Amino acid sequence: MSWAAPLQIVDQQGLEQCLSFWKEVLGLQPWAIQVMFDRAENLDGYPANIRYEATREMGVLRVRDPRDWYGFAWKQDVEVSIVHELLHLVFWPFDHLDRNPLAGAHEEQIVDRLARSLVTLRRRGNIPIVSPVPPSLVREVGADRGA
Repeated sequence: MSWAAPLQIVDQQGLEQCLSFWKEVLGLQPWAIQVMFDRAENLDGYPANIRYEATREMGVLRVRDPRDWYGFAWKQDVEVSIVHELLHLVFWPFDHLDRNPLAGAHEEQIVDRLARSLVTLRRRGNIPIVSPVPPSLVREVGADRGA
């Protein structure tokens, strides 16, 4: 499967609109989630992370700051990162199960595949989901570098 070309959300308004859209799609409307860009050194090498209190349905989702996108082995796709982190909320009930040591790695693989698949389907128009972010708030990867 080839993944859809990533679009970059480059401001706070874009983050919030994308978060709002995907919360609705994933049935997470009751959750109070704050979203923000954060520097790479605060994300332990990940493109994004989420810290949450499931019983209170609250969380903070941090996405790698655009200043830190380049120089890494992958290209940051903010929409996929947001969906990936939100899927962890969908799967949180499984966090308390007795699992083998590889369960966390397997969950990451499943969550990443689902996030990429959902975003790809939306971008291809194969599911009845409108764009979560107006075109004026996104740019294609590498557009600022002439790539």
